[in-house]
Amino acid sequence: MNILDEGLLDDQDGIARADAADTLRALAGAGAQVRRAVQAAREAVPAAIAARDRPRTVILAAPAYGPLGHALRAVTGGDAALPLVLAAGGVLPGWAGPMDLVLLAGRGDEPGLIELAGQAYRRGCQVAAATPAGSPLEAAAQQSRGVVVRVPVDAVPVGAVGYADDTAFAAQTAFWPLFTALLALTGAAGASAFTPGEALAGVDAMADRLDEASTRCRPAADAYLNPAKGLAVAMAGTIPVIWGAGTVAGVAAERFATMCVGVAATPALSGALPTAGRYQDRVFTAGEAGDAEDPDDFFRDRVDESEPVRMYPVLLVDHDDPDTAAQLDRARRTLSALGQSAVGEVGARGGSPLERLAELIAVTDFAAVYLALGTGVGPAVPGLFSWTEGGPR
Repeated sequence: MNILDEGLLDDQDGIARADAADTLRALAGAGAQVRRAVQAAREAVPAAIAARDRPRTVILAAPAYGPLGHALRAVTGGDAALPLVLAAGGVLPGWAGPMDLVLLAGRGDEPGLIELAGQAYRRGCQVAAATPAGSPLEAAAQQSRGVVVRVPVDAVPVGAVGYADDTAFAAQTAFWPLFTALLALTGAAGASAFTPGEALAGVDAMADRLDEASTRCRPAADAYLNPAKGLAVAMAGTIPVIWGAGTVAGVAAERFATMCVGVAATPALSGALPTAGRYQDRVFTAGEAGDAEDPDDFFRDRVDESEPVRMYPVLLVDHDDPDTAAQLDRARRTLSALGQSAVGEVGARGGSPLERLAELIAVTDFAAVYLALGTGVGPAVPGLFSWTEGGPR
């Protein structure tokens, strides 16, 4: 495991040099990207899906940018008038046809999404896409007579010099504008409450929460006051086991594990409580039973001994979810019984589920990037979240 340089995290000049890709600045701009995406959605969506053309089912394919589908389900809950189905493996469900809407979201050059646009056209499905302007996916959606929300993203344009080295942008900056566009599109289709008009005011509040989290997690904030830096320091040299208490916290846990692996090159486990607490608790004791050497044997060979891997529990908590209190109490008792006294925790309260999701993801996104910078890994990982015919790699 890499050792984290705590001094670097409180050295603004040093961290700026380490963050050559301006990843922290990209994260800090999440709120602004949401507001730009709201404007793009308001311009593109009102005439997109007339009430008489409401689909039977919305089929979402967003393979490359974290748990977009799970996030949509978490914030819409049971209020959706239409079912939202997640497409898997780059293939539409066998029953998809003219009464269904295929919703595609991505950077725009993913062969799997472009193929899905073709499949949808051949089956007579309605098509809508959220993607940057000028991307191959935009062209494919237009050829399929679909609607496009041109999502603003701060990244190297597709095909430009430096594009291959900028693939990590998917985890760092594309999630929020794509998510915003999907909220508008699903709202217009009747699959969520976020209609392109005034109801998107809830998304404006989400942008405000992203701004607030960015201020608390900014590089200038000292580690003892900065929740993201503090979490990065605590996780360094460990394998994080991330549990989400509450529906939106479960989505944030999935996202955080994705960022740990893809951005900080740190293996991580994630899950939603209470299920994760029942099935992932064994990871905290798995190493103890398998020790090949007796630690009390004075004459054992220490030359080839490796340092034991330490698992570090992290709890992401939606304090306003009615199920959280019971889940959290059970998880804490489980961890205490396993001897896990050090536990990381990030919580959110107040506002809508959309706002609480924003806070949890924003803080943990910053934590993953600080972990990458502090350990010298660097947040730009070539090939991260590239899409192939078989799925993300």
